Amino acid sequence: MGEENIIALSKKVEEKIQEQFKNVDNICQINSLKVIKAFQEANLSEMHLNSATGYGIDEPGRNKIEEIYAKEGERGSVFKFYSVRCNGLNS
Repeated sequence: MGEENIIALSKKVEEKIQEQFKNVDNICQINSLKVIKAFQEANLSEMHLNSATGYGIDEPGRNKIEEIYAKEGERGSVFKFYSVRCNGLNS
């Protein structure tokens, strides 16, 4: 298969699965709103994101994130994979 055929096939496949990409984007947007809402409800602030000793012991940021995970329970899985699926793929 020549390069031109590979490029044409790639474009054709991308067009066929475009709807799936849109679905993933929609899920990312919904999950982003869930994460933002949980952060707001927990009063997560800039202070929590900037303080770190590097040891992870009794750090306000880590404690706050663990509080959010604990509160969210099973829904916490949204937070665990949020960064990889929505931020990691788009960066």
